Amino acid sequence: MERPTLHTIHPEHIIGDVHPFFRAGRWYMYYLAPEFHSKLMISADLIHWQQTPITHTPRGPDDPELAPYYVLGVFRDEAATGFRTYHGWSAGNMHSHFSRDLLTWEYAPPSYRVLAQYQRYSSQRDPYVFWNDAEGQYWCVMTCKVKGIDDSHNGAVGFASSPDLQRWQGRGDLYFSGNIREPEVPQVFRIGERWYLLASVHTGETVGRPSYWVAEAPTGPWHMLTPDALDGQNLSAAQVGWDGARWLLFGWIPLTTFEAHGRYTWGGHLAFPREVFPLADGALGVRLEPGFGAAVRGPLVMADATARAVALSGGWSTGATLACAPQRGESVAELPGRYERIDLDLALAAGQDARKVGVRLADRYEIGLDVAPDGSSWSWYIGMPRGARTYARLPFRRDSERHTLRILVEEDMVELFADGRYSLCARLPSPIGSVPVRVFAEGGAATFDGVRLYRLHLPDEIV
Repeated sequence: MERPTLHTIHPEHIIGDVHPFFRAGRWYMYYLAPEFHSKLMISADLIHWQQTPITHTPRGPDDPELAPYYVLGVFRDEAATGFRTYHGWSAGNMHSHFSRDLLTWEYAPPSYRVLAQYQRYSSQRDPYVFWNDAEGQYWCVMTCKVKGIDDSHNGAVGFASSPDLQRWQGRGDLYFSGNIREPEVPQVFRIGERWYLLASVHTGETVGRPSYWVAEAPTGPWHMLTPDALDGQNLSAAQVGWDGARWLLFGWIPLTTFEAHGRYTWGGHLAFPREVFPLADGALGVRLEPGFGAAVRGPLVMADATARAVALSGGWSTGATLACAPQRGESVAELPGRYERIDLDLALAAGQDARKVGVRLADRYEIGLDVAPDGSSWSWYIGMPRGARTYARLPFRRDSERHTLRILVEEDMVELFADGRYSLCARLPSPIGSVPVRVFAEGGAATFDGVRLYRLHLPDEIV
């Protein structure tokens, strides 16, 4: 039997769309298994997850057919001293369920339904219900398709509101740009004085990256900043949850890649938890959840890498800083040893003419910084060497010449956290095995310092 990974997956099935809810010191992670069946796992430390059965009472004469995904987003209903969830079902209506213990669910009366806005939308699903304190009422935001427009342009976020969860008023478009597909699993939340709309815009083939928009009011107008997403295309159907002090972001990494299997899989492993926080200009930063990041770091296995690196191509100087001289081609230096479970810290700086700078796992995969040919834009990326293939990419704003990176590699999954405010994950076509770790630069000079490599813990090594 394979050993468990820090990237959580059920031993018998993949993990699909996740809906986090925090209560009494524990995260309740409702998620969809194959065929969209609702499942639950619970954790107090975000590392060890306990599968927990959930049940539903029998259907009554006035109840709709029971959807397999009867628990999605969960919220506290203070007036009823319990918990509620909504899901989309027949004719685009949103149906509600109620629980007092988060484990046993029952149908809510028909009066709790959010009725479809059928004159505007041909489809409504993925409801997210929350208390909007700016308006003093509940909101339900939904993934919608606008009637009469082709699927590549009809994506919208529709919404409705209610003072008591029973008198719902449809309010049409919360966001409609006329140029996107369905924005899946939308959420609206406030941090400070700004409001954020989060959704995974479907690409036509995959769920899509966690895009977000910002506004001064919950009704908009909404606009994007750079970066316009919290991660790349391999963090799928991402959702935030509130633990009373901060927002955490969760999503899944597709189980397969197009290169290895000819397709992407709906569902996979749970990505590492991310903390979402505001920046001064209203953009959102993303970092590895600190407690999780400290717990998964194993023993230090390489501390003096910059002094012991071996040049494979180009001219390198070693010492406290590892630096390569400018040249048109690529410069590569190999750090001592071979590694399998990788937790790597380093800082890098790209010279004026450098086009790519970063880390290579043998000569198979690389993680780093990509500069546009004219130097006008910068991206974090995970891909193959020499631009053969990019698995994930995140454009960002460059405001410093030196960048700090933490790179975590487990089997065929890579997670990059950069500058304390960017994240990017990807599934590779195959597990890395035991490989040498290299640093490289293409087209110019670069420097590396603070290079320290740790072994990534296994879950059963963490108490």
